[in-house]
Amino acid sequence: MYALDRLLWEAQVLETVCQLTEEQAEAAASAAEVVQFLTRKEGVLPLWDCCVEAPNIYSCPVEWFLQMLSTQYTAPISEQHPGLTDAICVKLVEDVLNWQLPRQPSSTQGEQVIIFQYWGHFESLGALVLDTYMMELAEEALLVQNLNSDDQDMVSCALKHMPEGHLKKEGLKALSLLLVEGNSKVVIIVLAQLCSLTESPLF
Repeated sequence: MYALDRLLWEAQVLETVCQLTEEQAEAAASAAEVVQFLTRKEGVLPLWDCCVEAPNIYSCPVEWFLQMLSTQYTAPISEQHPGLTDAICVKLVEDVLNWQLPRQPSSTQGEQVIIFQYWGHFESLGALVLDTYMMELAEEALLVQNLNSDDQDMVSCALKHMPEGHLKKEGLKALSLLLVEGNSKVVIIVLAQLCSLTESPLF
């Protein structure tokens, strides 16, 4: 099913490329001339425009994209979650690319982020404000860090203050691991949290 979904997405991208080829005699000057979102994504296309320069607005080197993300979000993220900015920026790029970046920075040289990968990732998320979304990623990264702690009291505290409405894949993975690795007290709290999640229309 996942493979079929990816193939369908690739077909949509090719259709968009064909339309652009037919409709535009000149090169596009902004992301909005190439892609459009079905729901509101405040700040998403402006960020892409900051990362690229005409006439090539279709791709951006991974290193430069990470640098621009860091420049824009180091201050707001560090204010609330010190030390998490780099991890959040890498997490976003990995989500966009749909694969894990090498842990050696020099290994990303030559790698590119394509506008259609960027568009596809955010199109799948529903309405959002990019600044808020980045802070949600930071909150989940902190949650996962605390849930993976060897200190069971810290784990219990993190579970009791879990941001249910913003829980994403990594947070759910950390919760599932606690069901088999946590002590009995932690398991009871995790079960209660999961039951609560199933009752949340937002989740």
